[in-house]
Amino acid sequence: MAAPWVGLNECAEFSIAHPGTAFTAFDEVTGGRMGVAGGGIEYDVGAGGQASKWRGMFHGAGNVNCLLQSAGLLTRLKPAALGSLPPIIDMIHGGPVAETNGAWIHNHSYLTKVAVGCDQGKTLTVGYEWVSLIPTRGTIAAAVAKITNLVFPWHKQTILFNTIAYKCIGWNAEFTTGITPQSSSDLKTATVQRRVEWIDPGTFEGKVTARLRIPMAQTNDFLADFVDVFTFSVVALNNDGTAKTFTLDMTGGEGIDLADGMPTEITKGPDGVVYEISGSILPNDLAAVVIGVAP
Repeated sequence: MAAPWVGLNECAEFSIAHPGTAFTAFDEVTGGRMGVAGGGIEYDVGAGGQASKWRGMFHGAGNVNCLLQSAGLLTRLKPAALGSLPPIIDMIHGGPVAETNGAWIHNHSYLTKVAVGCDQGKTLTVGYEWVSLIPTRGTIAAAVAKITNLVFPWHKQTILFNTIAYKCIGWNAEFTTGITPQSSSDLKTATVQRRVEWIDPGTFEGKVTARLRIPMAQTNDFLADFVDVFTFSVVALNNDGTAKTFTLDMTGGEGIDLADGMPTEITKGPDGVVYEISGSILPNDLAAVVIGVAP
């Protein structure tokens, strides 16, 4: 269908294994963007007003936000070891279907950020951000079948801090890989001279924020000289006949370092008192995060 398009005409899909022919749909997509980053115009004005211009390096960049239904790209988040890149994603493509050169094609991609979370009354969400070595325009001939797993509702979660529940009403966790696209001044093939050449490994980091109706036990005293760490875990079920299980386990490694003293909100009469707790993991503590969906 020719433009103008609506979301009904679009898809977003990925292929992990090279050469990128077997695609999987992202979980239900609620928004996102695919294109390029960098490559902006640079100007310089010299004596007498003489002006020059050039452009910098560019790379593919994209993001999608989804209602979590499957393992998706969660297995491509963590590097296998310190100093390594996260696992490669051979191809991600998205945009209008059956429109010549209407879609973006991102070859050789790596995740830069994954954010997961859930609020009371909602469903689990997941957001992915990535960079790509080879961005091009292309055509998606036909969309693959959508993920049929049911979503993970708010009321089928076990959310624990230090193995104890505190009536959590919302939580968010964010993980970043810190990788950076790089290039050199070497002369390259025509038409790709400004394109990124490689990706440098980065620092894996993670943080979590949660909102509670019961204050967390004060074993994590922010005022102490040596503040205790806390742990966080979520196990969620969906409504499939044989339920799928989402797990976020942040009970390993060096634990989670408390970010503040869990301030107490002062509210007007009928409003509930909500406590917020947040913290981060030690950079490059790969053992601090286990995330996935099974089976």
